[in-house]
Amino acid sequence: MHTIPSQVTDKPEFDMDFRPRSYWEPCSKATYFGSRITGQWRKNNTLSRLDEADPEDHFFSSTLPVEMRDYQSSLHPWLMGSEYLPKLYPKEAEIARVVYKSTTMDVYSIRALQRSRNISYRIVDEYSSRFLNHQKTSLHPLSVNKLISIIDHCAIYSENCDQPEEHSGLVFCYYDCQLNTNGFREQDIDFVTVESVFYPELAAYFEMRKKVWYEEHGVSQDQNCFRRQKI
Repeated sequence: MHTIPSQVTDKPEFDMDFRPRSYWEPCSKATYFGSRITGQWRKNNTLSRLDEADPEDHFFSSTLPVEMRDYQSSLHPWLMGSEYLPKLYPKEAEIARVVYKSTTMDVYSIRALQRSRNISYRIVDEYSSRFLNHQKTSLHPLSVNKLISIIDHCAIYSENCDQPEEHSGLVFCYYDCQLNTNGFREQDIDFVTVESVFYPELAAYFEMRKKVWYEEHGVSQDQNCFRRQKI
């Protein structure tokens, strides 16, 4: 179980009570495409040239047609990244994602579904994993603090497995696992990143958390490099 270090919570630039007004319209072009395009490379490419973004163009659609996805994946493994995530439901938006710089750019996608009386949440990946998330619904969009709690504390069940992974959470589960097995070098702290078009401080917040984690664990720089393990 991870607790939030005081070195992070005491930072005035992190407003832990911030919550977006809505996960749906009205929203900017960047928010619309950033919360609906599943592919990691396509999402980043689109956000860098929003003037060309067109919802009717397959490249800018939420998911690619199978033949386009297969062709893109044949060019480079990273172009596969999150293209195989489950499709978004109608009235569903991705509110945050955790990105692993693995061979195929693996992604955990945190999603919000607009219902008649509330908002429901789910986490998905490309491996049919199951996630035990304590925050199943809310009446309003989540505060930063609530979203961080989901990322830190959800339990992960691999496909066809009845027991959760030993390390919980979507970010530090990886670092804890590597610390106990392969070890890593300081430069590999960038292996996992967090993104969100709704929570502009979330990425910087987790970058600060990772630096604090590294310092607290005092990892020797002569240890081996990360070796990605599917979780």
